[in-house]
Amino acid sequence: MRLWTFIKSSPSVELLPEDTGSEMAIFGRSNVGKSSLINALAGQKRLAFTSSKPGCTIYLNCYQVNETLRMIDFPGYGYAKRSKSDINLWQANVDEYLSERRSLEAIWLVLDARRDLRQDDMLLIEALSQLEIPVLVIFNKLDQLNQKTLHQAKKSHQAALSCYKHLTYLYVSVFKGTGLDDLRSRFSG
Repeated sequence: MRLWTFIKSSPSVELLPEDTGSEMAIFGRSNVGKSSLINALAGQKRLAFTSSKPGCTIYLNCYQVNETLRMIDFPGYGYAKRSKSDINLWQANVDEYLSERRSLEAIWLVLDARRDLRQDDMLLIEALSQLEIPVLVIFNKLDQLNQKTLHQAKKSHQAALSCYKHLTYLYVSVFKGTGLDDLRSRFSG
């Protein structure tokens, strides 16, 4: 089987592939670079659709990472201009997926390294930390910070995240490749 292949887009959890094997979910704000991260990890330019316009991902996008692992990419939260019914549907999909999906083994939350954690980020982190599933917070766009700003950002992020026991974090730059080998090593086994 070819590695990193697109399987399908699904409007609901019920239409995802059968709940067997291993899955990881990837969440993040709109326009934080989830699609670019997926493309960089896959070594493909157009596996995941990228756009400068927030909110282009509206379905659950499913990728086969390797022989044993799928990745489910959820629509971004935060900036996307969507109807209340769309937002409610997305929230229902997240709730159903997190509470019922037996194959879920890890969660990645992609955030912008240049930004402090916001209230909706912290609410999601709090909810994810209750699951007792490993959560990796990936601070993307590292290349857009100078050393002084990076140091300040890391202090702020560490202070906000230090109390969560099932959570680790990593800084990456999709464009420079920083941290990508570390991410790949997390699912290459």
